[in-house]
Amino acid sequence: MLADHIGISKLRDMASKSERLEVDVRLADLPRVAGLLYPNLEASDQQIALRFDFRRGMQGLPAINGSASGFIDLGCQRCLGLLHWPVDLEFSLTVVQSEVEL
Repeated sequence: MLADHIGISKLRDMASKSERLEVDVRLADLPRVAGLLYPNLEASDQQIALRFDFRRGMQGLPAINGSASGFIDLGCQRCLGLLHWPVDLEFSLTVVQSEVEL
């Protein structure tokens, strides 16, 4: 659970301050994604931009709104050529510590 990894108190603090976190993540550091990349390219050069906005959500629970954007070079399963795939995802999460909070 994300709350266990970061710590629910840290999440609540970040939400109360409406903090924003922006990072670029190398695809080579994401093993599940790196395994899908086009085999003849260097994955260490490719990055995805991540943005996390920490807010107080419903009933004061920490909420995270974010996005992931960039491009991923995949291998086309039909022609086996390079497929330059755009990534433009948005997400919204509410973090609870237990099912009682849910």
